[in-house]
Amino acid sequence: MEVTVVPKNRRANFSIYAYQVGTVSEKNIVPNLYSCVSCEAEHKWDFKKRGRTQNHTRTVKKLTAIANPFQVVIGVTGANGLAEGEYELHVKLKTR
Repeated sequence: MEVTVVPKNRRANFSIYAYQVGTVSEKNIVPNLYSCVSCEAEHKWDFKKRGRTQNHTRTVKKLTAIANPFQVVIGVTGANGLAEGEYELHVKLKTR
């Protein structure tokens, strides 16, 4: 699974995180999350990365369930004082 947040305002600084659990419940939703199968996050870089560029979108890519079905929790947060804003969420499923 690949999930991308695309802000409507290109200057809006959003971050995205996603994690996999067996079954979503109150016990494994942030801030009560103590463990998960896997997790990924993407935020605005603090420094440049050689050979890569970053735009206003944020993507998490490595959410994989091969032998077991997992549920995915996706969170979008504002950074640097951003408390609200509009965005689109794009979810792409791939088969192996």
